Amino acid sequence: MRRGSRKARKGQAEVIAAMILIPLLIVVFSTITLSMFKTSVTGTSSFASRAKFEQERSSEALQAVWADTACRIINVGPVDVTIVRVWWVNGTYKAANELIKKGGDITKVSLSEGSNPVPVNAIDYAVTSRGRIFPFKTMCEQSQSTTNQNINVYGGVPFTSEEILNMTRLVGTSYADKKIITGVTKDGAPFIPNVSVLYWADYPEKDWYLNSGSGWVKDIDAYATIDPNALDPDLDNNGINEVTIVSVSATNSGLKLTPISLSGSGRSESINYMVNITFVNLLRTRDYVDVIAVYFKLVAYLGTNPTKQIAVGTAAILQRGVNLAFASGTVAVGSYAAPGSSGGSIFTVTGSIIFPVKAYDPYRAVIVENEDYNLTLSFTINIPSGSANLDNLRIEYVAVTGAELKWKP
Repeated sequence: MRRGSRKARKGQAEVIAAMILIPLLIVVFSTITLSMFKTSVTGTSSFASRAKFEQERSSEALQAVWADTACRIINVGPVDVTIVRVWWVNGTYKAANELIKKGGDITKVSLSEGSNPVPVNAIDYAVTSRGRIFPFKTMCEQSQSTTNQNINVYGGVPFTSEEILNMTRLVGTSYADKKIITGVTKDGAPFIPNVSVLYWADYPEKDWYLNSGSGWVKDIDAYATIDPNALDPDLDNNGINEVTIVSVSATNSGLKLTPISLSGSGRSESINYMVNITFVNLLRTRDYVDVIAVYFKLVAYLGTNPTKQIAVGTAAILQRGVNLAFASGTVAVGSYAAPGSSGGSIFTVTGSIIFPVKAYDPYRAVIVENEDYNLTLSFTINIPSGSANLDNLRIEYVAVTGAELKWKP
């Protein structure tokens, strides 16, 4: 009896221990799982927040315009901008607190110390809450010295010079391998059947180059007629040659290259043009892919000022084989008097497109380490009805961070 009673008590103890241990294990396991889940969520949120911050930071764009006797700083970007500090070249600085709403403007900056507000043209540098620096005094001086209120848009782009697709990278010695595919549609239908890009290069040889999707071909002016409007390699006269988008047509005397024209004339409603430019095999991802950012600038000639704003939407596509990653971007649109011209304006579009790779599974599945990618820039340009024409459309630069440019000088 005693022996059986002991076995019974031992069995009861084991059952009781199991009843206590199993819930305890479940609680511990659940706690660990929840902690891991929270860590994953926190990491993903951190990447997303960082990407959002970088996009907003690079989207800050301010311009200076003189109105009467005062310089006015206008926020032409898509985000509000707060000035938190002002600097002078002698090394002194003061804290500030001045909010410039989207589309808003200021003539003075309020200081946090209770001092009198300081005119913007008396401030050498202004620092924003996102860490951007704007040279207010220089911006105002340049705006005051130009005719017809030449607008200088400042929104500096955070990339290093080695990442810019500039004139030495664009053509270079291996120019035949650098392929650029261009297409233009109008309200969703093909607009110009044969579109190419034309470029005057200073390196490796001073010459005209044409790219129709199969690489650069030089000495193009030897067997093609170039429209006089395309002969100026630097439309906005800032010392950087642009790539001109041209239509290619055959004539009895050879090819004719004409800058494209996006027009709203004769229409009672606006027109959507889409311009796509693909740089084939341009980028290579690095060992660690976090955030890839693309920056760009478009330049065009605005023959007649439109009655309504010309709207520009932008997107980028990274392609590896059949795998595509798509991202939309933010832009700042501005226009100013054409150099040496009493009529018409230079139309500029600058902006950025962010791929927060580590923050989103779809990007991680497509954008992988140490692979080559095509880069496509897509611009949707809405021309309002009326007499507005956007002529001589060009691209001045493409810059990339987070990936390497394979095209070498």
